[in-house]
Amino acid sequence: MNLSLAVALVISVFLNIFQLAQLKSNNRKNVKWEENTKSPLNPFTAILWTYFAIIILFMLAALVTVIIQLNE
Repeated sequence: MNLSLAVALVISVFLNIFQLAQLKSNNRKNVKWEENTKSPLNPFTAILWTYFAIIILFMLAALVTVIIQLNE
């Protein structure tokens, strides 16, 4: 059970990092759009950045906890 949990956490962390990279790529397009239009962007992107950062940190903490428990 613990090993499958560790594998699931690793996969989840990598998927969240992949989503964060996609968001960053999309954000670059938005920055170019903002430079062209001089209009402020939607603050929803900041909320997404914060969400992904918190989720990734929690998953990394859970992964470390599972690895420590597997070594006991």
